[in-house]
Amino acid sequence: MNIIPINTFTPAATGKVQNGVQGAVPFRELFESALTNVEETQAIKDQDTVDMALGLTDDLGAAMANMQKADIAVTMLVQMRNKVLDAYSEIMRINL
Repeated sequence: MNIIPINTFTPAATGKVQNGVQGAVPFRELFESALTNVEETQAIKDQDTVDMALGLTDDLGAAMANMQKADIAVTMLVQMRNKVLDAYSEIMRINL
């Protein structure tokens, strides 16, 4: 049984230097990485669903694991978006 791992991203491990800080990753790259992860896990989940419906596979455990991975990836992306919107709202409330 092959279980495809969720792609992880570790900002400190990239070694990029930005504004003199070692390991800093721009938010855009971090968000794009999360979005790519969601797209990949959704594609795997969709393929597993089609394979199960057509009877091409009988590995229900792997299909369910891939569905959970896709759900977790979407939840993480939504939480990232919510945190960004909260931060933006806080910045807009600052009086200059």
